[in-house]
Amino acid sequence: MYSLFGEPQLSDWDYWLQRISEFYKIIEITVNGIKAIRKIRKIIRKEYTITEIHEKMQTGELHFGDKISVLGTFSEYLPFIDPKFLYANDKWQRLPKTLPRTARLESINDIHCGALFELYREDAFSQEVIPIFYGNNSSILNRFTGDMLKIDARISKVPYDYLKIINQGESFKFEKEEGLNIPFGLDVLEADLYGLIDTFKVNSWIVGNLNPSPKLNKEKKNCLTCRHGFAYMPIDPIDWPMKVGCLNYKSQNTDTSDELKKATEDFLRLEERGISFINFPNVFSHFEVFCPKVDIINDDERKKAITLLIGAIKENIEGLFGFPGAIFLEEDDAEIPEKMNVNVDFQFDQMNRITKQEFDPSLVKEWICPHYKPKPNGVTN
Repeated sequence: MYSLFGEPQLSDWDYWLQRISEFYKIIEITVNGIKAIRKIRKIIRKEYTITEIHEKMQTGELHFGDKISVLGTFSEYLPFIDPKFLYANDKWQRLPKTLPRTARLESINDIHCGALFELYREDAFSQEVIPIFYGNNSSILNRFTGDMLKIDARISKVPYDYLKIINQGESFKFEKEEGLNIPFGLDVLEADLYGLIDTFKVNSWIVGNLNPSPKLNKEKKNCLTCRHGFAYMPIDPIDWPMKVGCLNYKSQNTDTSDELKKATEDFLRLEERGISFINFPNVFSHFEVFCPKVDIINDDERKKAITLLIGAIKENIEGLFGFPGAIFLEEDDAEIPEKMNVNVDFQFDQMNRITKQEFDPSLVKEWICPHYKPKPNGVTN
């Protein structure tokens, strides 16, 4: 068919074929555009929270090997160390506690372990936490406890070397089937600073032993010689004299006095109140000195805790047994060695150990009764 000007003109059929072709081209362009948007969405990963990672691992929306982005507050001090790793004796593990024994570990086989908490978290005591792992060349080594980070990471199983020292916390435990739980963490790929917080609290502490140690007279039956008994004393501020607690204070099968129950409950409140103390789980061979809720970002608080710990092992612990009234012991209750070695078995910071640090003895507060008045020279009774 031709027009009046000699040019070919489309038939009705050809016209509709052209319109249909143009319509399908529009659809194709639209579909391709949607596919491109989906690709962009895959590249720009959603930023997960610690809680969301756990939830979506349980529902199957996330899997081992998935690459994700996560926002959180970083800590080098871990709250999920298995007590068996810290304390060889069962009595240590049964000692009442309200706060975790946070610890900064050295790398194991060139793999470092950190902890990531929910964004804006200001202490290392939350149950919502996930372990993160990184190598010697990772940029996260330049980051500090309390930094808020945006991390690109891969969901992975906890490395074998860390399995024996990490508890399977609820927030990073994948229940594959009933009775089979697999702890997981994040392998850090990239880490960028997202923000800073002004305060971040950890616990500073040491555990150790006295060798030789005071030997209790086992024939004299009391709470100190009972296998359920432990001794403690607040040390900052000092609260004289030593108190006695009971590991079995909640049991209905023991005749525990109201006074002993109260003393044990008072001991538990020390951690929540942020009061430092010494305790002897194995009276008096082993000890723990515990400084709770220390702001690791605040230089004054950090140095005060370190001075208290160093002063304890250098001067104060041994001095307790030479100071009258410190411990309820009669002459025949125990045999006190003339000289005791105060040994540290484990401490909260394995990367910068306080046993190698210098300290100013003038800053150490002596553990003495605030009402004690030494007798005048020449007075013996």
